[in-house]
Amino acid sequence: MILADENLNFKFVQSLRDEGYPVTTIQDKQLQGISDQMVIEVAQHQSAVVLTEDKDFGELVYAHNLQDTTIIFLRYRKPELEITNKLLLQVVKDYYLKPGKRFITIARGFIRVNEL
Repeated sequence: MILADENLNFKFVQSLRDEGYPVTTIQDKQLQGISDQMVIEVAQHQSAVVLTEDKDFGELVYAHNLQDTTIIFLRYRKPELEITNKLLLQVVKDYYLKPGKRFITIARGFIRVNEL
């Protein structure tokens, strides 16, 4: 499953759902307002990948060593929405079912994958 963070642009959620990926949102779970650390804990409990636009997840993963969940971090400007969406679909296709934990950044037309 993919767990979409609360403030994620819903276009990404819909695009993944249209491709058949199981995506749930923090709103679907009625967990609005929970901390980023709690989002990670929910994802861990459900073996989900976190999809977010919140850069604080990088701090949680690297500074606080919360590395038991794959995080896909999107960083883009509004004109880059379509290319970011295409890259997101490619990342999910390539890594969604692949074993291991990763911090994946999609930013300004490129993909960076860090194994955790």
